[in-house]
Amino acid sequence: HINDIIKNMKYNNKIIDYQGEKFHSELEFGYFVELKRRKMAHDIKDFHRQIKFDLESNGKKVGTYTIDFKIIHNDDTIEFVEVKGYPEELWILKWNILLAMIKDDPGISFTIACNNNTKEKLKKKNGVFIHPTNWYIL
Repeated sequence: HINDIIKNMKYNNKIIDYQGEKFHSELEFGYFVELKRRKMAHDIKDFHRQIKFDLESNGKKVGTYTIDFKIIHNDDTIEFVEVKGYPEELWILKWNILLAMIKDDPGISFTIACNNNTKEKLKKKNGVFIHPTNWYIL
């Protein structure tokens, strides 16, 4: 799609095609490789990519959100991970809706994997950005 090409040029993302799977950035692919290593070392039970959520408000679907990774830890807790290079305003809105819907579940945590620059940009949006359970600096 031409829109994907333009967006990738805008944010200098390099799409990676690995064994038939597409990754939206080198950061996302690098995190995938790390998860494969962790699974082989039995540090985590399993992981999945590109998990879709229906975003709802007052019981009505208002959109969808696809998070990069779902990690199933050895104690069966779930961690959702978003690998983020550039935090667009639309992404922040969708992230906020997702966390408002399910953040209070004690068996689920949310992590943003990003660089320090992205973390600082997001932390400055205090009040309009729901912070994750964890930060993972790439």
